[in-house]
Amino acid sequence: MNQPFNSAKHRIVVVCIMLIIGVLHVINLKSHLHGAWFILYISYFSDFILPIAAYFLFYLVESHFPFFKNWCMKMVLAFLIPSFAETCQYLSIPLLGVTFDTLDYLAYALGATMAVLIDRQILPRLLPFWTA
Repeated sequence: MNQPFNSAKHRIVVVCIMLIIGVLHVINLKSHLHGAWFILYISYFSDFILPIAAYFLFYLVESHFPFFKNWCMKMVLAFLIPSFAETCQYLSIPLLGVTFDTLDYLAYALGATMAVLIDRQILPRLLPFWTA
């Protein structure tokens, strides 16, 4: 379990992660990609990055919702929330999109897994106050 999320340093890291994700969406990466990379980017980039954003946003509310202090709970919900929206798309209920794609579930799972790796392996090595 991570240390309690109570420092301004943690909040700054989360805000920086959100800013990086925002910049990745704003800059026109697709103009630099061609062929299969272009298709992969326009089809799955947001599906991959959304669970990462959700995972780290859960840090901001864990003092109010203690179950978010567990990294596993953050990971599961970071996967399940977009998966619910994808299932709604399958049922012709437009929620965060209208096109159903089964591979989106894989992108959600990979994104949630990447968030855990960033949280539990990468950030503790880069930032002494970020403990796994």
